[in-house]
Amino acid sequence: MVDLKNAELIIGAISLFVSYLFSVSFSGWFRAWAASAVGDSTGKQLGFMTLNPLVHIDFVGVILLFLIKFGWGAHVPINPFNITYPRRNLKLFFAYLSDALAHFVLAIVALFFLVVFFGLNALHVSIPIMLSGVLSFPSFASRFPDISSLSIVVILIMVFAIYLNMILGVLYLIYNSFLCLFYIFYGETIYLSGKKIYLIFVPLLFAIFFAYPLRKYFLYMIYLLGCYWASFLGIS
Repeated sequence: MVDLKNAELIIGAISLFVSYLFSVSFSGWFRAWAASAVGDSTGKQLGFMTLNPLVHIDFVGVILLFLIKFGWGAHVPINPFNITYPRRNLKLFFAYLSDALAHFVLAIVALFFLVVFFGLNALHVSIPIMLSGVLSFPSFASRFPDISSLSIVVILIMVFAIYLNMILGVLYLIYNSFLCLFYIFYGETIYLSGKKIYLIFVPLLFAIFFAYPLRKYFLYMIYLLGCYWASFLGIS
């Protein structure tokens, strides 16, 4: 028999997984499309230009998702040497930062629906919870005692979407920005010299060190944007 505590854990896990599926499917598809649009069809040829979530699930990412409430989707490869002139540098930035852009857009869309359907109070409650990282069904049920369980699940899905997409957006922004700069200035030299390991670990170190403060900054920006929308739409 499933008791109340286990039921809440299951509901929280399902809500998190739903947010994950939407997030990685859209960002993976958009990255494959962006790369294809500027000349590299690697992701398209490997079948990533689809919104089918089964294509975009990463096994390790899903495990970590349930363990620490953070996980990533399948990596969509980009071959920078297929992206050529004119405006090659601009094309590289567009392709490599496309997944970060997709995650930020999804976070903003989720924020908009959260504010429109549940009011500014839902945002006031959600931001501290997202900063703490303790996102669970009881965390929201205790703060919204007067609404239905279904509404709390919807809030949870939206908040998970904001939280997960902000983290992934910040990480991909840092990592892929440095990766793109490496390819612009040193990519071919490093690639041909066999020192491709630098293309992985150097930007990864920057992502580890700077992801948390940037995440706090972007969540603050999300909060301000939500307050602006609420004021503009007359939502209290």
